[in-house]
Amino acid sequence: MTTKQQKAFGLFLLFAAAVVWGFAFPMQSAAAEHVGSFTLNCCRSLLGGAFLVLCILVLDKKKERRLFSRKAPHIDVTKREWIGGILCGVVLCFAINFQQLGIAGEATDSGKAAFITALYVVLVPLFNLFAGKRPRPAVWLCIVFALLGFYLLSAPIVVEEAGLLGFLRALGKSGFRFATSDILVFICAVIFSVHVIVIDLFAEGTDGVRISCIQFFTAGILSLPLMIFLDKPALSDIMAAALPILYLAILSSGIGYTAQIVGQKYVDVAIAPMVLSLESVFGAIGGALLLQETKTAVQIVGCVIVFGAVILVQLPARKKKEKKGESQENRE
Repeated sequence: MTTKQQKAFGLFLLFAAAVVWGFAFPMQSAAAEHVGSFTLNCCRSLLGGAFLVLCILVLDKKKERRLFSRKAPHIDVTKREWIGGILCGVVLCFAINFQQLGIAGEATDSGKAAFITALYVVLVPLFNLFAGKRPRPAVWLCIVFALLGFYLLSAPIVVEEAGLLGFLRALGKSGFRFATSDILVFICAVIFSVHVIVIDLFAEGTDGVRISCIQFFTAGILSLPLMIFLDKPALSDIMAAALPILYLAILSSGIGYTAQIVGQKYVDVAIAPMVLSLESVFGAIGGALLLQETKTAVQIVGCVIVFGAVILVQLPARKKKEKKGESQENRE
């Protein structure tokens, strides 16, 4: 594939991951009615890892590599893939468990959780400051809009009077009080931003599917003792949540996160989280279609502002590329 085709392919994979993850939010809400957070994440992660083993065996037929062989090393995984997969798995374990604990709370529905999780699109460039990478001016504008959207979405704002004055009075009464479940999902967003950066560190020169497989087994194993000692699930409860677990394991965990890892190979680390954050839109759509979730007018405005911030952040990058292309044509 040419460079342009690789970028287009990477964007397609990231967009597909956003769709799959978006509809995973109502699945997580449905599963929370039957099993605890650690049980869900342990089952989905281990099943997702097992599914990816099958994927690797199929994909290896088109490569020179073989996952299992009689010759040493008996498991064909490089040291870099082991390290990257384990580190990604540790970070992912914290992220998905904080997220599920938040979704299991009464104050945070699946659509709301989707938009709060999308805040990692703002946090990634902030964390990149520690690496000496200065965000573009448009990113700072995105930060302002995203935080405003988060406030409107999460704060207990009740508009009792019509008009702008009534809205401003409602803002003054609400203060900065947020539900514990919203805070848990926000912590998840912070951790997911670290996850994006860790993936970027190990994406080059590695097999993305192998890293994804290792990260899910790692996350599942780490969640196992928490499931046993804290959730103490019954087999009947797990069977009752079988459909959401299978969706999260195969589509969200197996296919979605693998599409993220492979897609990030071809897409800039500053752009990738912006595309992936579109999962918030599909999360709200999924919650409305599957769980009949509704939003207040203020929350809808918050959702629109967050989505607008995502779009605004992408536009400057495109204009910059166009100007660069024009300058190259002029030199020619």
